[in-house]
Amino acid sequence: MYKLVNLIRRYGDPVVIANPTMYPFSGIDRVAHRQALVLSSLGFDVKIITFENLFEKSEVEIVEIGSFTKGLLSLKPIIKLIAPLIPKVVKEFLRNAENARTIIAHHYPMTAFASILKSKGREKVLYVYYNHGNAPIKCFYNMSEKVYQTLLIALTKITTMKADYVFSVSKYLAEEYERLTRKKSDVIYNEIDEKFKKIYDKSLIRDKLGIPPEDIVLLYVGRIVPYKGVHELIEAYRKVKVLGYKNVRLLIVGKEYFEWYSRVLRELADDGVIFYGVASDDEIPYIFSSADIYVTASHWEGYDLPAAEAQAMGIPVVAYNIGAHPEVVKYGSLVREGDINGLANEIIKWIERIKKERSKV
Repeated sequence: MYKLVNLIRRYGDPVVIANPTMYPFSGIDRVAHRQALVLSSLGFDVKIITFENLFEKSEVEIVEIGSFTKGLLSLKPIIKLIAPLIPKVVKEFLRNAENARTIIAHHYPMTAFASILKSKGREKVLYVYYNHGNAPIKCFYNMSEKVYQTLLIALTKITTMKADYVFSVSKYLAEEYERLTRKKSDVIYNEIDEKFKKIYDKSLIRDKLGIPPEDIVLLYVGRIVPYKGVHELIEAYRKVKVLGYKNVRLLIVGKEYFEWYSRVLRELADDGVIFYGVASDDEIPYIFSSADIYVTASHWEGYDLPAAEAQAMGIPVVAYNIGAHPEVVKYGSLVREGDINGLANEIIKWIERIKKERSKV
C-alpha cells in the first residue's frame, strides 16, 4: 500500500474513498474500509462516500448519498447503471467531494463520478481506480443479467480511462484489465486486518447457533448470488454427509439478493445448513474462529478476501481453481471449476486431517 500512500503524499488530502456499498460481509467493501482506516491512521483527512452503509460503527466518516438510497432500493441495479446521468445524484456526490485532492474509486459508478470530477475544472485532483474487477458474462444465467454485466464492464472501461493511476488487487486482474483497456496497472494485494491474526473464543458463535464442539463447521462468507456457487456448495456439503460424515455443518454468512435463489438454496439445504444472514464487522472474526474449513464454490474471484482472512486465522480453504485463487489460496486445496465431487472429496481430506489433529489433543 506504500505506493498509494506515496501518491497521496504527493497530491495531498482530503481523500475521498468511493465505493457503491459498505457491507461488513463483502470483501471489497472491507478492503475500502480498511484502506480508509489505514490512511486515517497516517494522518490523512479521509471520508468514504457510498450509496448504502451497513457498518454499525466506523472510525472514519461514511457519507451515504441519500438521493440514491431513499425510495430507490427496489430499482438499485438499474439506477446504479444510470446514476451518473441523474443530476441530483451527481450534485450530491460532487458536493461531498468538493474539497477532495485525491479520490479513490473502487467500482462503477464511483469511477464515473471521479471522471466527472476531473472534467469539471478539477484536473489537479488525483483520480485512482482501485481495480477489483467485474465478473465475466459467463457467470450469469439469464439474458437480463448478461446484458447488465456487459454494460457494467463497458462503462467501467470508459470511466476509468481518465484515471491517473490504476491499482489491481491481483496479477490476474492486472492482466484482465490490460486486456480490456490496454492500460497497465500496479498490483497491490489486499492487506489482512490485524484482527484476523488474533485468537478468539471458538465457542461463542457455536454456542449461539447450538453447534456442538465436536462438529465440523464449513464456512462461507460473502454475497449470496448465483455466480458465487452457493448452491454447488450445498450440494458438495450434502455429498460429504452421504459419504458418512454426519457431524458436519455448513454456515453461510452474507446478504441474500434474489428471492428465487434463496428459495432454491433452502430447497437444497437440510437442517445442518445455517443461513446466518448479515453479520456485523465485530462478529466476523468470531464467525471465522468458529469454523474448521473455509469453503467456496465461486466461479469468479478477483481476489477473495474472506479466503485470505480464513488462512490468516489458520483455517484451510477449499475452492475452485479460478480467477485469483491460485495467487491467494496457499493453505488449502483447489479443484477444477464445477467439480462438485472434487470439492466434496477435498473437504473430506481436510476433515480427516482435522480429526487426526483433534485426537492428539
